[in-house]
Amino acid sequence: MTSLRTRNRLVLSGAALLVFASHFTMQFLLYRARVFGVFTLADSDVVVFLVPFLLALSAYGVILYRVVASKTWSALGKVTFVVLVTIVVGFLSFWASMLVPINVYGT
Repeated sequence: MTSLRTRNRLVLSGAALLVFASHFTMQFLLYRARVFGVFTLADSDVVVFLVPFLLALSAYGVILYRVVASKTWSALGKVTFVVLVTIVVGFLSFWASMLVPINVYGT
């Protein structure tokens, strides 16, 4: 049982890192395309900033839901935890994903 729990933690941690890396890469490439004018759709703030952020939030929400699914908390406690942690992790991910492109290409 313990090895299964450890394996699940590793898988969910790996999934969270994959989401972060995907968010970072997508944000960097879209911002780069916006700066150089390579991709016409990248002129939209929604495409460059909101779409990657919402995709990352959705993925973090699914991962965190999987984390709390086996907990014996109340339904309200589970939802509150998932929503709050998803928002915090999402904004940290957004902030980190904007550090490099803004410093490399300026604002």
